Amino acid sequence: MAGNENADFNLYAKWGSPPTTSSYDAIGYSSTSLEYFTTSGSGTLYIMVHSYSGSGNWKCWALSGSPGANSGRKSGTLSGTGATATYSLSGTGKGYAFNSGPDGSDFDLYTKWNSPPTTSDYDARGYSSWAQEIAGPASGSGTLYFIVHSYSGSGEYATVGLIF
Repeated sequence: MAGNENADFNLYAKWGSPPTTSSYDAIGYSSTSLEYFTTSGSGTLYIMVHSYSGSGNWKCWALSGSPGANSGRKSGTLSGTGATATYSLSGTGKGYAFNSGPDGSDFDLYTKWNSPPTTSDYDARGYSSWAQEIAGPASGSGTLYFIVHSYSGSGEYATVGLIF
């Protein structure tokens, strides 16, 4: 889940029935709103986004399988329109990137296999009028590069790249 970076959202999941903050099979929590976890089970997976503090936009995806490569949570600050930050990880499979940024800014997310992406040359992108983005899937092998790009605005972000 990618949420407002100025809030603290937690992510809960439970197989077979809706989770609560005290009854769940998996939880993603940190001091930011970039949350992820792995879980296994069968049947229907229920997912709940819970605001520990703050409010704002969020996006959530459920992916099947376990990541074979994980960049770990990266964070920083984009200083304004046109600013970018580039990260990478290596592996084979379907590459994804997730970004949590501040409401009021418009950060975009781009991925590309084996060379850094640009805003016009990429394998997958996440772009909306929000700073919360998900890019992928993009299948490949080698090094998956991903960039966080400020289309407008500035502020703190957290991002992660995963290969399934």
